[in-house]
Parts: sequence; C-alpha cells; structure tokens
Amino acid sequence: MSNQGTRPIGREQARIEADFNGLFASDDSLTLSYSTAPAQLRELQFGYARYAKRISPAGTELAVSGAISITHPGAYLAPYDLRNRSWYVAGSVLAPLLRRRRASVWLEGELGFRELSQWRSGLLIRNDKVATARLTVQGNSALAGGRLRVSTTLTQGLGLLGAARPGDPLASRRDADGTFTTLSAWSDWTTDLGGKFSLRLAAAGQLASQPLLISEETSLGGTAFLRGYDWGERTGDEGVMGLAELRYLINRPLGLLKRAQIYAFVDGGSLSNLERGQGSGALASAGGGIRMDVTRNFGATFELAVPLSGPRYDTGDESPKLNFGLVKSF
Repeated sequence: MSNQGTRPIGREQARIEADFNGLFASDDSLTLSYSTAPAQLRELQFGYARYAKRISPAGTELAVSGAISITHPGAYLAPYDLRNRSWYVAGSVLAPLLRRRRASVWLEGELGFRELSQWRSGLLIRNDKVATARLTVQGNSALAGGRLRVSTTLTQGLGLLGAARPGDPLASRRDADGTFTTLSAWSDWTTDLGGKFSLRLAAAGQLASQPLLISEETSLGGTAFLRGYDWGERTGDEGVMGLAELRYLINRPLGLLKRAQIYAFVDGGSLSNLERGQGSGALASAGGGIRMDVTRNFGATFELAVPLSGPRYDTGDESPKLNFGLVKSF
C-alpha cells in the first residue's frame, strides 16, 4: 500500500503479488500481480502475469508475460471523460553469460507487442500499437568496496502487426511511428562508509533514433528518480537522471522494531524531445525519510520529498510531498 499515485489515477494505491514455485515442474515459476486504487476502484485496474521455465542446468530460462491496465481518470481530468486501456504480451529467453560469487552477467532477448487506446466520451482518440524486439544485458559485481548493478537495453521497433505509421491521426504523437531504436541503461552502486553509514548512487538514461510514441518515452517523477514529483511530471525521448542517498542503519530502535534506516537524498534529471515533442524539461528534488522493518514480515517507509525546480502539476505549488509505503509478506 502506498500513496505514490496521482490525483486522477488514485493517490493511494494497493498492490497484491503472489509467487508460485514448482507449479507444474520443479524448476518453473508463476508470478501474479494486481493493483488498484481502493478508494476509487474505477480509476485504476492493473494486472500482470509471468510464467517462467528453466530449460538448462546452467540457468537458461524461457518466459511468457502479459499485462493489462484500465484507467478512468478522475479529479481535474474527470470533466474530459477519458478512458484508457493498455495491454502487453511478450515472450523472452534469459541466459547466464557469467556466474561467479563476485560478479554475474545475464543476457535477455524479448519479443513483445503493446496496444494503448484512449477514448473521450466514448470516441476513440488515441491508438498506439508497437511491436518490439529488446536485447538486455544486465549484471552485478563487487566494485570499489561496494556492489554495482547495471542494465542496458537495446530496443528496436519492428513496424509489424499494425504498428503506428508516420502521420497516423490516432498516434500519441504525429511525428512518431513504430520503427524507432532506443538505447536505455540504469546503474546502481551501494557501499558501506564505515560504522552504520552507507551510500547509494544511481543513474539512468535513454537515447533515441527518432521521436517516440508515449509508451517508449522516458520520464521523471515517482519512486525511482525525482521523488519530489509525481509520475510522468516530465517526459521525453532522451534524457539522463541521477540520485545520491546517504543512509544510517539502526538495529532494534527503542527495542520496538527489527531495524530502521534513516536516509537523506537528492535527485535530478533532464529530458528532451526530438522534433515537435512536448513535456520535456529538467527537475530536481531532495528529502529524507525512514525505512522500517517492523517485523520479519512487515515493513513501512515514510518520506518527505521537496520539489526544488518548480511546482508539481497535481498541486500547483512547491509544497513538500509526503510519501509512504506499507509492505506485508506472507
């Protein structure tokens, strides 16, 4: 449970996820996930499923996955009577290139198809179809006394299965189509500083060969980067973003909790659009909070994030944003 949504799609959102191992064989797994806005059920319905089966002793894995999202925005978007539906299906193969205690590298190939549709008062006004091939190299390694995680993805729009064409009047962007190429990457490095202090540095970015449809754009805001702003506060074809977070660990605080982590952060990013795209810009925010393992199966996070580069769209001001999250495992 968290309040990381937006006013139109439900500020408070809940998610339940179930993992099943050894479902049909000793080396397969099924993941199911469902999200909604409990106070405004019609504003958000999201479901995700993934089935994976190991096919070699080395760890190579085949998987099929799918997701569907249905939204009916409220708040200041309610007068427009917008309804959105997005669905995605994919097949993938994941194979290890290097498996060591100090480092591992994995290669993943995926073929996928996504359709995004939007209606206004029952009239279809947006329809994006995108068929993609993605190649991802991801890994982790001990580095400079810490742990580094890196992932890089090359995506090619295939222009198949009715994918959007240049000038399509229903496309999310008139100057975009389904034959793009993007290169995206993220990295995360965490290290102990001595005592109970630790440091986390993270970065992400994207390059594009041409203007992108909305589902392939990158964005600022939300829980990963620019926490002082809401999801999609800025969007763009290309951009870069970064985060620095200083942490302090407390074991058994006041004898009431299992452990707690106090932290302070600063993050920022800049996005740009190619040709006639809109919504780009630069943002920065800072803040701090506490993460708590209340018990072995229950955790909570409370965070105060301050916008540093202009007002949030949802509120129209630069007031601090109070973020919270609750997690219960069974």
